[in-house]
This record gives sequence, C-alpha cells and structure tokens, in this order.
Amino acid sequence: SGHYGRGNLHEFADLLIEHGANVAMVSANMLILYNSSNNTDHLKRYVHYNLGEHMQFKLPDQSFDKRVIDRMINQLCGKEQEFNSNVSNETDPYFELMVWAALCLYPEIAESMWRGTQDPIRSALFVILLLSNIKQSNKAISNANEKQLIDKMSLRFEALAIEVLDNLHVNCDRVVRDRAINSQWARFSGLTFLDIAFYCKAKKFISHPACQDIIERRWKRGLTSDVNVFIAILITICPLLLFSGLVTYRSDWVNPNKKQSFVLKAWKRVQAYCISPSVKFAMFVECYLLFIVLQTYVILNKFSRKRHSIGGWEISYFTWFGLIILDEIQQAIVARNLQRWWRRIWNKIDCVMYLLTLTGIILVHIPGDNTMYHEDAFNAGRIVLSTSSTIFIIRMTQMFVVDSNLGPTILMIRKMFQDFKVFLFLFAIVALAFGTGYAICLTNPENVSISGGSSDNSSVIVPGILFYPFFQMFGELYVDELGSNSTTYFPGKRSDERIAFAVVLAALYLSIVVLMLVNILIAMFSDTYTRIKDKEDVIFKSQKLELLLEMEDSLLPAPFSFIHFIFSLLIKYRQRLKVQQHLEEMTEENNWHDAIIRSAITDSLEEYLKKEKSTDCDSALIPLL
Repeated sequence: SGHYGRGNLHEFADLLIEHGANVAMVSANMLILYNSSNNTDHLKRYVHYNLGEHMQFKLPDQSFDKRVIDRMINQLCGKEQEFNSNVSNETDPYFELMVWAALCLYPEIAESMWRGTQDPIRSALFVILLLSNIKQSNKAISNANEKQLIDKMSLRFEALAIEVLDNLHVNCDRVVRDRAINSQWARFSGLTFLDIAFYCKAKKFISHPACQDIIERRWKRGLTSDVNVFIAILITICPLLLFSGLVTYRSDWVNPNKKQSFVLKAWKRVQAYCISPSVKFAMFVECYLLFIVLQTYVILNKFSRKRHSIGGWEISYFTWFGLIILDEIQQAIVARNLQRWWRRIWNKIDCVMYLLTLTGIILVHIPGDNTMYHEDAFNAGRIVLSTSSTIFIIRMTQMFVVDSNLGPTILMIRKMFQDFKVFLFLFAIVALAFGTGYAICLTNPENVSISGGSSDNSSVIVPGILFYPFFQMFGELYVDELGSNSTTYFPGKRSDERIAFAVVLAALYLSIVVLMLVNILIAMFSDTYTRIKDKEDVIFKSQKLELLLEMEDSLLPAPFSFIHFIFSLLIKYRQRLKVQQHLEEMTEENNWHDAIIRSAITDSLEEYLKKEKSTDCDSALIPLL
C-alpha cells in the first residue's frame, strides 16, 4: 500500500495473485495492513468522531485493533444490520482484502481483490454500502477529492455488480437466478441482493431486468396479476368473488388439477390473496379514502363546541384511528429496528399527522363549563385538526408511486421542496430587509405600536413588515400606502421625500425578487426536473422496491388488520409444523441449491472477466520479463 500512485496497482495486484501470492496469509494479518497504510486518515476521523466515546480512539496517532475495525465496519453497515466478522475468511480471503482496499480508497486493489471473491455481486454492493455511509458520516471526508473518489468507486462497483448480474441473467435459467438473487448472506444479517441494493441505494442495479422480475413476482406474490382498487372494493363487499375467477392464482399456490378438499382450496385462495403486497396496497388505498371521508364528516359535523355524548360516528372514527396507529407500531416492530422504519419519508409524515390528529382530538374535548367545551382549547384544536386533515389528504400521493408516470413526478416535487427551501431563505432575508425599510420610511413613532394598542392611530408594525413585501411579490403593490396619509399597514402623515424614497425601495425590492430570485427558483426547478427526467425509469423502479418492502412488513390496513393478525398467526403455526416435519429434506435441498448458486455466480464472474480481457487486450496483458 505504500507504493500507491507508483505505477498501475491494478496490474501489480493481479500479477501478485497470478504468481502465487498467499492471499490467505495476508488476510489473516489485516491489522498490519490497516496500521501500515498511508491512506487511513479519513478512517481515523470516522472512528474518532463517530465511535470515539466508546472506543477511546484519539487522533492522530491511535492505531487500529480488531475491536475497532469490527465496530467501524458494523457502524458503516448501518445500525439495523449486523456484519458477522466471525465468519471464516479461509474460504474467501479476498473479501477481507477487498474491504480493506475499499475503506482505504485504493480502487485498483479493491477491484483486483473483488475479482477473487466467491460472491462478487454481494461483495460489490457491500463496498458501495460502506463507501456511501462513510461519505455521509460526520467529519470523516474532509476534502472534495476524497468525495469524488468515493463517488467514482461506487459507480464502478455498481457497474461491476450489474455486469456479473447480466451474465447470470443470460446464462442461467430462472429458477437458479431467482434463488441466487433471493439467497441470504450469512456475513450480513441474512440479507439478499435486493436488500443490500436498497440500503446502498444502487438504483441502476435495482432497475436491472433480473431484479425487476423478482420485484414484480414478489409484488403479486401468490397471484398472477395485479389487483386494482375497484376489484379490492368488490371483494371487500362480497368475499365470495375470490372463487369467481375475478382473481387468478399462481399454480404453485392454488393448483386446480390437484385433488384437495374444498376447505383447503378455499384456505389457499384466501391465503394467497391476503399476503399479496398488491392486494395490501389496493386495500390500503380503499381504506384510506374511506377513512378520510369519515374523518372529514366527523370533524365538520360532530366536533361542536357544545358538550354532548359521543355517538356512533365518533366511536367508529376513534376505533379506526386507533387501529391505524397500532398498524404503524406493528410496522416499526416488524422492521426489526426503528432506524430502518424511520428511514422512509412516508413514515415520518405519518407520525406528524397522527400526533397532530391526536392533539387536536384532545384539545376540542377539553371541558369548559357545564354545557360547552373550553373555548380557547377548542379553537386551537380546530386549527390543529385542519392542519392534520390537510396532511392526510396530501399523504394520498403515495398511492401514485407505483404509476410509471406519476411516481417520478412525485419525487420531482419532493426534490423541488429542497430548492424551494433555499429560495425561502433568501426571500426571507430580502423581504425582512425591505419590510423594515418601508416601516422606518413610512411610519411615525406616535402612530406605531409593536405590540398593539387601543388608539385609533396606532397599528401593529410586525404584520406590516412581514405582509407588505410578501404580497408585493404577487402583484399587490399597495399604491394607497404610498399616499400622504395611509391607514392600513403604515398609518400617519409623511412628506413627499419619504414617499419618493419608498417608491425607490419598492422598485428595487421588486427587481430583486421578481427578476432575480423568482427566476433563480425557476432555473433550480428546471435543473431538478431535467435530472430526474433523465433517470425516470430507474427512479420509478427503485420506488417500487421501497413500497414493496413496506407492504411486505405490514398487515392488511385498518380496520381489517385485527383479522389479518389472527390469520397470520395461523399461517405461521402451520408453516412451523411443516418445517419440523421436513427439516432434514429441506437442509439437503438447500445445500444442493447453494452449490448450484455458487457455481452459477462463479461462472458469471468468469464470463465477465473473459469479455473484459477480449475488449481490452492491451491493458490486460502483462509483459513477462
């Protein structure tokens, strides 16, 4: 590692491997590599600022030990996953060397070691996960060159993973390919290809046809086609339609040619329907719309100031709302860690609107006298409920994420909000500056009251400073305010010179806001639109995976969640009995399939290396001296 930058390290590492370098021996002495490398300053900063309190790691001369390295890699993997460093490296010594080279930002050595790993696809995705997390960590990456190198390495390893997956997709049948993609990794919390790709945000990898084929079948699960909202409503009204042909089932779930009792066939159909993420999503849309209608009706017609007994509509609303909160808690528990659950933007929005709704319900029911609720609390509660109802309706945009046209558009709006925050910050500074200037120029001390007053000539100056420039941006110029005697925002008599200067301030303010800031905002929106439009297909497919994972973690939506909970317990009990009866057969079958998977992935890597050598012979051949 001390010779980094002297020649081509890619060729140097390949040459060592080809001529019998003992990689297993090097892998067994990883501490020497970490402590002798001259490119670990960013790793020491990461450990110091993120793990220093627990590890007692001090800059700049502290050396690495096994405990520090294991804790650092686990932290970089994410708090909701655990990297198993106790897995033996004797069968795959290249993996540890690849991780070391990637963390030390040696791209050539990392790629050379990657070529020798037994699981190249997962290894490449694992490198992307480590690099993306260390880039986002606190104070670890100190300069732009390191960030550029990390971005370059992430793109390269994603391309390598896609190349191997391409060969796996072309050269293997679907059964072997699916088992390879769905196989769990013992090194990393039993995660699959798609799980790791989701955590490291490898969107191009997720959009690969092999991954999309898996996602589509996981989305339908036991069905052969999607279930839309209209079909879900019909089946909710009449469950017997499950047996009418309106829903088609996969043959491995419901085999019409197999002799089974009617009860078992009915059970299989209900099971296939209820666990399908497509069905869960359709029923979520159906139930969500009905809940919004119920909530709006109850708030508008039942939450009055006059004290009254709680009726059936309110009980239905409170029960449904409580079941929704319980469903959200259940999703967080199923996610195994709050960080994984909190990572999704929709869950954050849900928490805000549930908290606002609960606060509003409590406020509007605080008792006052014998016949009325407390007036101030009631008014505050109505404001809070109006805010939560607005968020509830905006939350409906998640329903369109699965649409190939509207899904990327929703993401554009989310990204544009980041641009809008920048505009609001600049606009607030400019508006406050000119609003204060207007107030000083147009008002007289005897006519102004900052906190409000009882005199007819007094005014509240703060609303004038805030609202006057804000509405001017939308074309309300308040020409009457520039007269010699105004009674609106800035009352009082003023001289012609002060009026003239106020006109100059208005012209300058409108020039800055309308001609500069608004056009800057339009340019930022246009840039965001172009960037997302170019990646529209990739973004839509990655959003589909995010929604799939959320639906798989959830039960049927409220008010059907309680029924689904009992139904899930019966399924798990039946599966446990089946596993106990066929444990030995399943173990032998899994071992056989794992051998086929390893062979298929190895063949795909060799196929990729052959293609690479054939397309770039001059750089691959090393002259023998």
